[in-house]
Amino acid sequence: MKKTDLYDVAVKLLGIYLFVSALNSLKDIVFALVAGFSSQTFNDLWPLLSIGLASFGIMLLISWVLIFKTRHLLNIISSPEDKHELLDPSLSKQSVYEIALTLLGLCLFAFTVPELAFKLKVQVQMVQNNIPVNPVDAGFAFVGTIKLIMGFFALLYSRSIAGWLSRSR
Repeated sequence: MKKTDLYDVAVKLLGIYLFVSALNSLKDIVFALVAGFSSQTFNDLWPLLSIGLASFGIMLLISWVLIFKTRHLLNIISSPEDKHELLDPSLSKQSVYEIALTLLGLCLFAFTVPELAFKLKVQVQMVQNNIPVNPVDAGFAFVGTIKLIMGFFALLYSRSIAGWLSRSR
């Protein structure tokens, strides 16, 4: 494995992380939509919605560039010597991806499950105390569920995804 291969892995993993972070910005979008449609103050929430949509779009665009246009970025950030410098031969590109995807899946579970559990606890307490349930919390559950599904796929299919990511294009 060459030094540029390691850069390739790192840049693509950064793109995957940014994609997952973009999912977090969906919370702001869902909040603005639910709050806007459930009240008469949609004009007041329009700036929040537009900023949320813009940041979501920008994060998706940057993550797409980092994942799918890695070679162009490597030509910019690496030196010509990096293309020929060999690293430890026992470390393959696919194994680095597989390890990183497994860690990503574990992190998604570790960060999302407590958040969803807390939101569920709050919802149950609100229902038990006859307090109106906030419709915005459904958006948090939706985004959290997407993150859990992505974590599940990252764990279950890390070998397949690593094989796809490590192919030379």
